[in-house]
Amino acid sequence: MSKPTIVDIAKFAGVSIGTVSNALNNKGRISETTRKKVIAAAEELGFVPNYNASKLKSGKSNLIGVIVEDITNPYMSEQTVALEEVLAQKGYLPLLANTNDNVVSQRRLIEEMVGQGVAGIVLAPSNGTEVADMALIKARKVPCVLSTRELADLSFDFVGADDYQGAKLVTKHLLDAGHRRIVKVGGRESVSTGRLRTKGFCDAFEEQGISMATSRIISGDATRAFGKQIAQDLIQNPMFYTAIMCQNDIVAAGVYTALMKAGVKVGKDVAVTGFDGLKDTELWAPPLTTVRANPSAIGRDVGLHLLQRLEGDTSPVRRTRLMPELVIRQSTANMKINADTNF
Repeated sequence: MSKPTIVDIAKFAGVSIGTVSNALNNKGRISETTRKKVIAAAEELGFVPNYNASKLKSGKSNLIGVIVEDITNPYMSEQTVALEEVLAQKGYLPLLANTNDNVVSQRRLIEEMVGQGVAGIVLAPSNGTEVADMALIKARKVPCVLSTRELADLSFDFVGADDYQGAKLVTKHLLDAGHRRIVKVGGRESVSTGRLRTKGFCDAFEEQGISMATSRIISGDATRAFGKQIAQDLIQNPMFYTAIMCQNDIVAAGVYTALMKAGVKVGKDVAVTGFDGLKDTELWAPPLTTVRANPSAIGRDVGLHLLQRLEGDTSPVRRTRLMPELVIRQSTANMKINADTNF
């Protein structure tokens, strides 16, 4: 069966082609009864609007390229849902693509998105993204907003959590509880989230005048597998750390897995913290102390920033960092610290 057209709808509904066009585009002076009749006919025939034809007629695209580094991360999923809701209010449709944190895949996806003529782009940059990787977006003057991860290139708006202040909050919490043997696990200097959270970690020690001599930073992927592997290694350390500060909640999940398998009790034998505030972390055993970054609020702000640019806003580039909230739970709250005790 061939694809139905507006001509088929007009014949089926017994109206003119112009009436069908006005009804489907919610334009013109037609009665509500006629509009509903046309829409019902279109639905019954299985009519799907020709996007390319509409774009050629209006000269505008309603597609937004949304490129993220890891859509399996619940943090990115929550952010993307909020973004989609904002865009939908103005009739924009997101095209979601996942780079798996691979800069080569990201370059290809940017080329494809720009080639498809998207109206704008939202990008959570992959590890290793450089200024040159953004050249095509700038050359074609495609409105673009960066989310979650910042870039040195100041040509684009950015919305994300205040990673530096969030890391200071959770580190101070551990220091105030008496921890002096703290290991930070995950995050890389080549990514803004890793770099800023590590700086916040170090500055919290400095501001309280506490030496980092018995603490440690282990850089690496912000993944469950990395957290699990590092926790397994730490358990073998003759001077086991009393607290593990994880780059994010996903890393903390891997740490939990390794500690539980080894019989190490989180919240009693060792404190563990995360970052991002994923909803499920309150259901963990024990519930995870984390930094709630509010990905939904970030997603909404990203959408609003992009809509403003799409509507012609030429104001200076904005860097929006939302202050996160420390959520203290049982993974740290009740631990009694004995600096002389090891596993």
